[in-house]
Amino acid sequence: MNSKTLRSQFPTLLLLTIGLISSCNSEKTYEDYDEDDFVEVQGIITKCIPARTFRAYSGNNIYFLYHLDKEPPLKGKELKSRFIPTEGNPAIILVHKKDSTVAFFGANGIIDSEAINTFYLKLKQQPKPDTDYFWSLRAE
Repeated sequence: MNSKTLRSQFPTLLLLTIGLISSCNSEKTYEDYDEDDFVEVQGIITKCIPARTFRAYSGNNIYFLYHLDKEPPLKGKELKSRFIPTEGNPAIILVHKKDSTVAFFGANGIIDSEAINTFYLKLKQQPKPDTDYFWSLRAE
């Protein structure tokens, strides 16, 4: 190959390289699993921010807590989700039956009011209930 040919093909090679690198780093989504492998548990949305890819909107990054009865609750996230939940609201979280670290946002809602009430009571018992404890639990 001469340098003129290489220069003319450079943009194509660069785009192919970037595409290959970005496709290798993608996280699994709910659709990559069997629906029957999940169970619904109570959770709370801790953060929801717009996801951007090359300055274009590509969904929302949703961060949540689940298994609220554990100390501390488990943290989860779903990147580039099509859902738009509200921070602080109860949520139904889909948790993998064999690996509890695999979890996805299912819907807004309450399926276990006792878990929500107990969690909020724990928040109120903290020295600064409206800030420190809750924010320290927020998923990164």
